Amino acid sequence: MARKLMDKSFFSMTHGEILYLCEAVLSCPSDAVPVDGWQPPRIERGELIFPTDCHPRYRWWTPGGQSLRQTLIELEAPFEVARRYVHGPEGQGSQLAEEDWVNQLVPF
Repeated sequence: MARKLMDKSFFSMTHGEILYLCEAVLSCPSDAVPVDGWQPPRIERGELIFPTDCHPRYRWWTPGGQSLRQTLIELEAPFEVARRYVHGPEGQGSQLAEEDWVNQLVPF
């Protein structure tokens, strides 16, 4: 998407494209924005995949990166996938219950 935006005038961009461009530019000054833009994490065949060009906020292994739990919630990961990566509330070591996970995905 970013490559296509580079060939487009600012005034011909949609609101969504402008927001995307602003997020890409302002997201993390220390990281160069990839030519094709930041790639989101994804779930493939039950595995949580973090592309090498994923947005810095998803990098749970770096300071300031969001937790695996939050990323899985954003991806609306199925319980079977989430329980492989999340061990209880705040990583306390208890087992993740399916009902608790569903309630996080669809809060009441």
